[in-house]
Amino acid sequence: MNIDVFIDRILELLVNPLGEWEKIKQNDTDDLWRYLLNHLTPMILLNVVSYFIGVVFVGSKISGASGIQYLSWPRALFAAMLLAAAYVGIIFAGSKIVNLIVTSFASEQDENNAFKLVGFSLYPLLIFGSLHIIPSIKAGIMAGFYGVYLLYTGLPVLMKTPKEKSATFTLVISLTIIGMIALAFSLINIVSGAGEILGVGV
Repeated sequence: MNIDVFIDRILELLVNPLGEWEKIKQNDTDDLWRYLLNHLTPMILLNVVSYFIGVVFVGSKISGASGIQYLSWPRALFAAMLLAAAYVGIIFAGSKIVNLIVTSFASEQDENNAFKLVGFSLYPLLIFGSLHIIPSIKAGIMAGFYGVYLLYTGLPVLMKTPKEKSATFTLVISLTIIGMIALAFSLINIVSGAGEILGVGV
């Protein structure tokens, strides 16, 4: 993927989401895995690599502990791999749920567009996730709010959701995805033993 196009997409989603959703809609998606690799994997890698560097090399001061605390690189690598897999799973599962319930909101079913909607709505979370490089910084709430806004602006374009149904549909999808993210993060931290401060999270 052309790096200039990639950067332009990030900026346009942040400052001109309606226009960028129209461009995203026009992209053909015959192979969702190829689309994931080309358009979403770089952001996922940015997120998980930042987390790995942060907990292994930067560390964080933990209350009650002396000095800066770090994760061992095997444990951090394991958590990072689980995090990458979780993002991919959330994108696919979220898009399936969207496409399954879309007719309940007078919208059009389209598997590819549902995939794009969920995937690119996670862009703010993935971008701000690069702040994992400083483990004590948690910016996920701000990213989450903008992700909800992206969902809201993307539904009428990609799923042809009527204006009067957009807010309710956005709320349902947002709560579903937030729930999946919270569950995934909790399980990763438990399985990897990363702990509250050095674990993945928002």
